[in-house]
Amino acid sequence: MIEARGVSVRYEDGRLALNYVTFTVTRGEAYCLLGPRGAGKTTLHNVFLGLVTPVTGKTLINGVDCAAERISALRNLAILSEKPAVYEYISCRANLELLARLSGGPVPSSQELVSAIREVGLPDRILGSSAKVLSPVWKQKLLLAAALVRKAQSLFLDDPTESLDASAAKELIQELRKLKARGVAVMLTTHDPLVARELGDRIGLLDRGLITRELDPASINANAFQE
Repeated sequence: MIEARGVSVRYEDGRLALNYVTFTVTRGEAYCLLGPRGAGKTTLHNVFLGLVTPVTGKTLINGVDCAAERISALRNLAILSEKPAVYEYISCRANLELLARLSGGPVPSSQELVSAIREVGLPDRILGSSAKVLSPVWKQKLLLAAALVRKAQSLFLDDPTESLDASAAKELIQELRKLKARGVAVMLTTHDPLVARELGDRIGLLDRGLITRELDPASINANAFQE
């Protein structure tokens, strides 16, 4: 479960970057915050990651306060952003092992690694390859495999399809739906209405730090910000 409870953040000049943002994402659900660049999406991510301190409210991951117990909260979290954060100069196997250890877990077995790689549609042979040679969508899939290995219960997506072509974006969205079906709670932030419609179960429109309304995905179109 992912929760924001009355989260407000102020810039140094006193303006609100986030204005009492409140929502809950349950297991197996994808909640999307849709807004233009500068709406406060990255700021909210940074509050969850413990990098920004809110002036009001709190964020929680699986009931753990992200500010008071940051390390414990982040152990249950996997992250995909616009630029896949893989270690390019080591093998894919080493990436999966390292990410598991960094989250406080044990080194995964070879069987666990192969199972995770196959689950996200990657061939076994990439385990011995450098992550640098992977395409952008395969790098994203490698991070999804890392989430499976870690048994992460929550997933943050920050414009994960931004650097992908249409075909690769569709491929990634299919894999993300599988994770959601496994009971992972997903929070997506994006400025792309069509991605929000494809993946979100509920969509909140974020404008200048305020969730102005929530919409059904079926009602979203490419001109969502102009409505």
